[in-house]
Amino acid sequence: MARVQCLNREINAQMCPCTETSCQNWAICCLCVANHRGNALWPHTACQGGKQRPQTTLELPERVPCPNLETNLADCLCTSEPCVRRGVCCACIDNHWSADGKGRVACFRI
Repeated sequence: MARVQCLNREINAQMCPCTETSCQNWAICCLCVANHRGNALWPHTACQGGKQRPQTTLELPERVPCPNLETNLADCLCTSEPCVRRGVCCACIDNHWSADGKGRVACFRI
C-alpha cells in the first residue's frame, strides 16, 4: 500500500535532526524510516546520529492522526504492542529522541 502525503510534515520539520533538507523524505518520518531500514550505505536515519536535541522541540503541538498508520504498522519492527505510538513513526522518533541525542528509535531494533 502506498503512503499518502504527510499531514504532520510542518511539525516534523521542527524536530527533524537531519541536515539533508533537500532529501525528498526530509521531515516525512515514515518514508525516512522505510528508506533507511535495511539500507547498507545509510543504515540509520539522522535521528540516530547523536545530534543534540533543541529544547524547543521537547513540547511540540499534537500531530493529526497519521493517514499512513495501516501501511506503517505492516512495516513496523517495534515489538511494543501496547505502545500508542506504534506505526506512527514521527511520534515514535519524537518520543525516543532524547535531549542529549542518545535515544534510540524503536524502528531500528533489529
